[in-house]
Amino acid sequence: SELSEIVWIYLEERFSITACEMTTEEILEQMKRCSEISASDFENIKKMFYISDLVKFAKYESDDFADKNAWNVSKDFVNNTTVEPNIQTEE
Repeated sequence: SELSEIVWIYLEERFSITACEMTTEEILEQMKRCSEISASDFENIKKMFYISDLVKFAKYESDDFADKNAWNVSKDFVNNTTVEPNIQTEE
């Protein structure tokens, strides 16, 4: 649940998706429109959001494996979609 909130903040900062004010479905619709998000990253983060929703709203209790997987998926998503700053040096 906390991890999904961290990803929401990243989505707002990186893609201007105001995820904190949206449902999961609305977030996913906005993400589909971002050409910088690959299909595999989209599918992985979508699963993480759905599990997070189960934890928040259906009292689902995830195990250590699911928690570690959610962490890895989130980390990979951020790493795969982060833009390296273009640092220009003076000549």
